[in-house]
This record gives sequence, C-alpha cells and structure tokens, in this order.
Amino acid sequence: MNSLFESLGGVLPVADEAAFNVFSALTGTLTTHYSYLATLTSWATSLRLVPD
Repeated sequence: MNSLFESLGGVLPVADEAAFNVFSALTGTLTTHYSYLATLTSWATSLRLVPD
C-alpha cells in the first residue's frame, strides 16, 4: 500500500489503528487552520497592511 501513495508525495506508516486515529484527528484540523489563517490575512489586508 505504501508504494501506491509514495508517488503522491510520501507516506507516513503508522504502527496500529490507534496511531492512525491520532494522525487522522490531527490532519483533520488542517483545513480549519488554513481557513483561520486566510481570515486573518483578509482582516490584515482590510487594514491596508501590506505583506513584506
């Protein structure tokens, strides 16, 4: 199974289902985090702050 996903950018094999569940929960929060960062960026832009 690892070889199937290796071509997509790498794999992170886990020891068991419990570890898989932890990684699933952690990666599941990324979309929310990126949305939060986008909101902050929009807010900062509305204040006419320019990125470096």
